[in-house]
Amino acid sequence: MKIKIIAIILMIVLLLALVGCGRALSDSDTGSSVDNDYSDSDEKKSDPTQIIIKPSATTITVGKKKTLSAIVIPEEATGVELSWVTSNDSVATVSDFGTVKAKKEGTVTISAVAPNGVIGTCEVTVIPNDVDKPNSGGAGSGQDTGSDNGGGSGQDTDSDNGGEDFYEESQGLEFSLSGDGTYYILTGIGGCTDYNIVIPSTYKGLPVKEIGSWAFSDCTSLTSIVIPNSVTSIGSWAFYDCYSLTSIEIPNSI
Repeated sequence: MKIKIIAIILMIVLLLALVGCGRALSDSDTGSSVDNDYSDSDEKKSDPTQIIIKPSATTITVGKKKTLSAIVIPEEATGVELSWVTSNDSVATVSDFGTVKAKKEGTVTISAVAPNGVIGTCEVTVIPNDVDKPNSGGAGSGQDTGSDNGGGSGQDTDSDNGGEDFYEESQGLEFSLSGDGTYYILTGIGGCTDYNIVIPSTYKGLPVKEIGSWAFSDCTSLTSIVIPNSVTSIGSWAFYDCYSLTSIEIPNSI
């Protein structure tokens, strides 16, 4: 009888031991699964597959600045920290936030690099600052007209056109074609050295409908901007840090 009781007790102990081992193995598998899921999720968030720099190519005048933007693909990797580098810091430098400062004439490649080595690039051409170029609306053009045609004729021209010389369209501004190819977007100051900017209503035969984000950012010498009726939208931060800007003519089309 005692032997049977002892055998039963041993069987109960053995069963309890087996049940405990089964639970431990189950918990271990669950923990591993959770860890793997977290690892996979974490990996997705930190692995960009492509970086697109906007714009992909641009022109900056010596002494000017322009801020580039980086689009990280896929969207899950948007929060990744990028490192901005320049191929030649004697031509142009770049800040940690993608702001390029032109230093001397030349061409340079600005890159945004992700931790996993994926790179996006922008080709920057730095052009000299033509300090002798007159501003839009300068008196020189009016004086030449008066000299060639006589003082009275020059006055009549200004009166008939409502001071059109002052609103002469600025040259050298930077544009990019829209995705559908039907209009142009003003994307930057480009090689224009005017302090009084007059945006043209058309470019290469197509209307100018948008002023892009950051288009005139850090253009600290601008004092006025005239926007044509063809423009229907203005991007964010288009006039960021233009602290000398005192006048903007905005049409009803916006």
